[in-house]
Formats: sequence, structure tokens, C-alpha cells
Amino acid sequence: MAYKMSNAPLQAKLEMVKGPKGEMVPEYAVDGKGSNDMAAAKMMKNPVTKMAKSMAYASYKGIGKKVTDPPKQDYLHLKPKDARTYADSAAVEVTFTTGNPSMGEIAGKAASGGKISRDGKRFEQGRTPNSPEAKETLQGLRNIATKSGKNPMDAYKN
Repeated sequence: MAYKMSNAPLQAKLEMVKGPKGEMVPEYAVDGKGSNDMAAAKMMKNPVTKMAKSMAYASYKGIGKKVTDPPKQDYLHLKPKDARTYADSAAVEVTFTTGNPSMGEIAGKAASGGKISRDGKRFEQGRTPNSPEAKETLQGLRNIATKSGKNPMDAYKN
């Protein structure tokens, strides 16, 4: 004779959690205790997938290296065909209109949100080469070049 116990009051007290396959199971089934525990199955997932996820998370969080900063651009030696941002274009066009690569470098760094270093000896590159402020700076530099009788767009012609 099988004895059937009513566990309705017991089920009301149990907290249900998501199991390793996505189904809802009682909390005690994944607590890491017992021989038939589902937590062990949860830990035995594909280790390659687990490593890929942790690497993606580290990349997202910036662990190991700073991923939020764009790479530093060499505005002094920038070619017109390599201009990809507003700050790049500012550097190329100022270099072309003034004939001075150093002025182009300063224009590129200024357009990217750069500032003069504390010691006043160098101009540091900013972190926003494609911002609305960089676009506004580029337009201002184009207006200055046009008023001086030069066409900054000629910098891109072969």
C-alpha cells in the first residue's frame, strides 16, 4: 500500500528558481547539496562556452585593458584617405590649407576634445573625435579656410 502524503502546505513555502535547463524547480534542487543536485549539471556546461562568455564579459567591463577609449590617432602624419572622423578631417584640412602638419595635428587634437597639458608644453588628444563638438570645430575651421580664399575640400583630391 502506497502512502501518499499531501505536500500542498510544503509547496507554498518553497521558493522556485530557474534550473539549468530553464525550467522552474524548487530552490533545494540547485543548492549544491545532495547526489542528485542540479547545480552540478549547471556547472558542467560546455567549458568553451563558459570561457567565451567570461571573456566577453571582461571585454565589456574593460577588465585587463581600457576599451572605452578610441585608439590614439597620429594627426601629424594622417593621410586624407585615412580620415574617418571629424577630428581626422580637421587635421587633414588644416594641414592642407596651412601647409603645416603641426597645425593640422593641433586642429585634430582640439577637435577631438583635447586640451593643453598642465605644464603647457604639449597639446593632449581628447577622447571624442566624432562628437557634435568635433563636427562644430570642423565646420568652424572650414569657414576660416574658406574666408582666407582656400577650399579645404581640395585636401581630398588626388
